[in-house]
Amino acid sequence: MPILHSTFLPDARGATAMIYAICLIPILAGVGFVIDSTRASNAKSAMQSSIDAAVLASTRDITNAALTDDQVKARARDYFFADLQQTNADLVCKEPVIKLKRNKFAIEMHAGCTLPTTIMGIIGVEDIEINERADAKVNVTLLDLGLMLDISGSMSGTKLDGLKAAAKTAISTLVTDETGDRVRVAIAPYANSVNVAPFGDDVFGPAGAGQNCASERIGGEALTDARPQPGQWIETVATSCPSNTILPLTHDRAILNTHIDDLTIGGGTAGHLGTAWAWYLISPEWDAIWPADSKPLEYNKDNLIKAVVLMSDGEFNTAYDAALGTSDQQARALCDEIKDKNVFIFSVAFQAPAAGEDVLRYCASSTEMYFDADSTDELMEAYKTIASTLSELRLME
Repeated sequence: MPILHSTFLPDARGATAMIYAICLIPILAGVGFVIDSTRASNAKSAMQSSIDAAVLASTRDITNAALTDDQVKARARDYFFADLQQTNADLVCKEPVIKLKRNKFAIEMHAGCTLPTTIMGIIGVEDIEINERADAKVNVTLLDLGLMLDISGSMSGTKLDGLKAAAKTAISTLVTDETGDRVRVAIAPYANSVNVAPFGDDVFGPAGAGQNCASERIGGEALTDARPQPGQWIETVATSCPSNTILPLTHDRAILNTHIDDLTIGGGTAGHLGTAWAWYLISPEWDAIWPADSKPLEYNKDNLIKAVVLMSDGEFNTAYDAALGTSDQQARALCDEIKDKNVFIFSVAFQAPAAGEDVLRYCASSTEMYFDADSTDELMEAYKTIASTLSELRLME
């Protein structure tokens, strides 16, 4: 029987190779899944780190009133992409979606990126989608500050010039383009009395219509910050009135500086009235009296500081209602009430006699908040220290 030539026998090698090739696809897919999943996990971590860094870096921008919303968003975007570029994560990202809540000092960012695959493409998976988000909120402390400024006759000459310079320095530290309306300052100049124009009709009642010169309050609320109304109007028995008026809360630095520049001196020292009006100007009980932009914030509001700075160069020596006590006695009672409302009191005695120093020391919320200035240089340093202290309290992140 003839022997068949080997070329006519089936060759199993090609079939085996095909089987290997078919088996290799799921093996590669599995390996690719592991590799690309690891890459995706690393990219996800890098992306989350970048978006976290972006919102945290943006928190200071949110508090900067000089920046528009669009500028804050643009800077947040740049923070994100700049940080992500450092990771070499091979991500292809769309523009992040950024939401701002400037009134709550909060930012939220959503980012969507894709990661091109390396091996999983053989089974049709060309890229992996990754979406991450982050948000941040800044604890920004608001400030309502009342400045009581002594413009009695003894403040003439270089003393008044020194006070103007010191007060304006404090304002330039506290009120900036960045703080916007988060920091507001009111001014209560005083001498024999306090000039409350143009709010006289609202605080004196019908009997004092057309008057501007304030003395003490009548009734059971005489030494509180209760809103003026029947039975507790402010009296108008003062014999003279300073030409400079009160200034309700404002964040307009130019208005504040002009008000200070215009101060003139004359009269006695009704320190208790200056104390009262520095308080009234930041009291929420008086919000119906002041203009809309000057309405004081509520007591004990989250992230709010209320403070007054009391300043005098003399003894509190002018009062009108004997039943309420002397100017010194009324000032001490008012300071007790102010501190009970959790309002900080800073006080500055400027070349004052012992009696003036005593009442201002009593009124201060702590020994660190009382300043005894013997020269205009020391007065300047006192106001700088007060402004610095308030600035440190004002912004906490």
